[in-house]
Amino acid sequence: MFVQGNLGINPIEKLMDELGQMALRLIIVTLIISSLSQYKFLRSLQNIRRMIGLMGRMVAAQAMTLSQLVVLMERHWRPRRHSTQLG
Repeated sequence: MFVQGNLGINPIEKLMDELGQMALRLIIVTLIISSLSQYKFLRSLQNIRRMIGLMGRMVAAQAMTLSQLVVLMERHWRPRRHSTQLG
């Protein structure tokens, strides 16, 4: 996405969307692994389930932090007004 240059007109919003989708995918994979670990031959997946779950939570926290930062910047950032008066 970033290398291809298709971030669009608002790259921060695109980044937040991508981080959110990645977090959801990782959490869904964690839930699928939990379900599959009931089968005896797939119990070894249980070892990586916790790692994937923590990665999903980390990505979700990054997306939330980025969105809160954008909201704070929009709330407190005001463009400077330049005086056109000479004198």
